[in-house]
Amino acid sequence: FYDKINNTLAYHSDGFIYIPTGDPYNITRINISTGQIDTANVPAGLLAWDFSRPVIDGGVILNSNGEYLYNLTVFDTAGNQKYTLRTFDPANNWALARPDIVLDGISFPGFVGCYVHKDYIYTVENLSHNTTRMHRLSDGFFVEEWRPFFDFQGYFAWCWDWTNDQIYASTYSTFAPYETKISKFAGYHVDEEGTIESKKVGPAAWWNNLEYNLDNPGTTGESRADLLGLNNNTKQWDTLLVNIPGSLPLSFIDSSKYTFLKVNFTLTDSSLGTSVPMEFYSLNIDYQVPSEIYFVRDDLVFEPDTILQGYPITMTFKGRNVGPLNTDDINLNFYLNGLDSLFHSVIVDIPNDSTSEEISYVIETDRMLFDNEIKVFAETNKTEYFKFNNLIDNLFFVARDSIRPFFNITFDDKEIIDGDIVSPNPEVVITLTDNSPLPSDTTLFTIVHNNIPLRFSDPDLHEEFFTYQDSSKAIITWTPELANGRHTLEVLAKDKSGNFFDSTSSRSIFIVDSVSNLLNVYNYPNPFKSQTHFTFELRGDVKPDEFLIKIYTIAGRLIRDISLPQSDFRLGFNKILWDGRDQDGDELGNGVYFYKVIAKFPDKTQVKTQKLAKVK
Repeated sequence: FYDKINNTLAYHSDGFIYIPTGDPYNITRINISTGQIDTANVPAGLLAWDFSRPVIDGGVILNSNGEYLYNLTVFDTAGNQKYTLRTFDPANNWALARPDIVLDGISFPGFVGCYVHKDYIYTVENLSHNTTRMHRLSDGFFVEEWRPFFDFQGYFAWCWDWTNDQIYASTYSTFAPYETKISKFAGYHVDEEGTIESKKVGPAAWWNNLEYNLDNPGTTGESRADLLGLNNNTKQWDTLLVNIPGSLPLSFIDSSKYTFLKVNFTLTDSSLGTSVPMEFYSLNIDYQVPSEIYFVRDDLVFEPDTILQGYPITMTFKGRNVGPLNTDDINLNFYLNGLDSLFHSVIVDIPNDSTSEEISYVIETDRMLFDNEIKVFAETNKTEYFKFNNLIDNLFFVARDSIRPFFNITFDDKEIIDGDIVSPNPEVVITLTDNSPLPSDTTLFTIVHNNIPLRFSDPDLHEEFFTYQDSSKAIITWTPELANGRHTLEVLAKDKSGNFFDSTSSRSIFIVDSVSNLLNVYNYPNPFKSQTHFTFELRGDVKPDEFLIKIYTIAGRLIRDISLPQSDFRLGFNKILWDGRDQDGDELGNGVYFYKVIAKFPDKTQVKTQKLAKVK
């Protein structure tokens, strides 16, 4: 969106973002599902925040509670420093939901914004303490005023998430040294009970002790702390101790089973009134940091990294330990082209903050071709920070024909996308072209229709193979008779050297519909400025004998007659460009027009009528 935003924008429950851009009687809106940008008319006009009347290029304070959009000013119509609230109903063509309301009291010096929550509107200043005032929406009655924080946070913009009942506030970056942030607050507190859950702590080679500081000065408040451990076997948090004291030794915990801990605090005040609050200050868990084994790709080296088939390659490798503890008896496993083909294994020791001795191994390439992947994986029962970096891979190349063949598939000389319409008797041509002169044959192709493999002995499957000086080509032609409905054609092919055309098979999903039909007639964009596309879908055995697009004025006068030859459309999805001009070549004026799409099939004629609009 490339335009100015006059003070604020607001998201509403109808799925639009509404943006004042300077015209008080029109508001820009963005559909968040489609990204389409247009405008909505605001008959009563948006009030400028500092004039209390519609003003060209005036700043606008706008907020939503999901039901209505609220427009707030800091002055009334007489120029007094009093809030005026205007309420719009976007679902009712932006009519006023109620008459304007003047809120009790005077408006804030340093006012920056507001938000609506349930039946109240809250105004906020950014001058001293983010002081917040609460007014009743029904009549503007002043309810209360308070400071959200003892220390000024510099919050500048506020809004309510009515789906999850949460308030969001963001700071304004120029108010240094205040932190740039977005904060989230609860909307309503339904009771006087809460919880504090610590972050998970670990991993640990072993656990030492735990201390926390929680002050509960009142007589009605109750608190409880529970110790939980993440079970390495079940991956679930087990409760290890409940109602733990402020200081606790942790040596009894098996760190091989529980490498992560956390503490959950439950706080309750049953007085349902004003009391001295409980305060949580700190949580400290002391533990031994474990070792950390990790691999980097540069430590797995092949010399040379490209070689002709049959010559050996020498592989060298070394592992790293950046942790504070020594690690021993680490089993290094080497796999070729997958974790199910172990070809070498060695046990090493890696001292703390160092690398292992270099490991060397000779790989024979007699039965290898092309890209070959070596994976190195460390198996150890030692506790580590991370396990994912115990696996590394690298590639070497055994040369022969190293280029994948080119694959193409067409249906009646057209490439299709999934969901396209195909005739019941298509000519499907599968082409595989290779840079190698090695000839192709039928054993290199696997063709599956609707999960049933096709055989080259089938009468509707034909193959041709061509060999040139430095290349080869295979052409497979399939001429089936297909039933109506959804079909899947999957093709897997490779050249004689074993190069597949892709890492996965070619999968075409298409629809056969022998009933002549004209469906899904639209034009896009609509409205349009200079040109638009007519889109439609044709189904059936054959193309229409005649296809017409006729554009009319709202009064019914024909202004453009477009006749398409059969070569310009096909069965399935079609898109036809129209330059937005009438039969004489003149541009259409702004307004609403009708168009008819007419398809004359051998057995029937179908007509679809739609509306389009021209807007400059």
